Amino acid sequence: MGVVGVATVLLSLATPAHATDDDVTPPPPAQEEITTEIAGIENPAVREATEDLYAAIVAEGRQVYSVSTVEYVPAGGGVAARSLPSDCGMSVFVSVSGKVVYNDTTTSCGSAFSSVKTHLGIKGQNPYNQFDQKTVKDVTYWNYNSTVATRGTSYACPTANETNWFAISNGELVRGGVTYYTPSVYDEVNVNGCGW
Repeated sequence: MGVVGVATVLLSLATPAHATDDDVTPPPPAQEEITTEIAGIENPAVREATEDLYAAIVAEGRQVYSVSTVEYVPAGGGVAARSLPSDCGMSVFVSVSGKVVYNDTTTSCGSAFSSVKTHLGIKGQNPYNQFDQKTVKDVTYWNYNSTVATRGTSYACPTANETNWFAISNGELVRGGVTYYTPSVYDEVNVNGCGW
């Protein structure tokens, strides 16, 4: 084997076959997966508000990675909670555009609420150390006397580190003198080249 043959073998051994795959953010789910998820929302008011928010995000050219929807439930739980359905829900989207991570959240009801407090956050996590986390956005918004409240926040990544990003939202809603809550909703996306 000559010098050229040895050099070719050494180069092929030094370069992993999948080197380019490690530097690419996983692709978002197909649009059909997201629209199917939205179509499965039972409450018509929640489904419509979620469809509207999804359309606005896509129109801005962002890639949607996930959507999660939860119902508002009365404080206290138990049998009394089930007898006072809220007819309200919250949908949370995590999306990415370039090196910016977004949390878009909408609350919607079949009839007007008195007030809704929506908490939105974005948290980064080192994919190689689950205890290495940082909250980079933590905001709270209030809306009054409406049937829909849509809010969002974003974070522009200052570094090129690989990071798992979480969009975290929860809400507190008052309607008809009853206070309702959502559990915290976590949507995740892994973005290579976008870190804190």
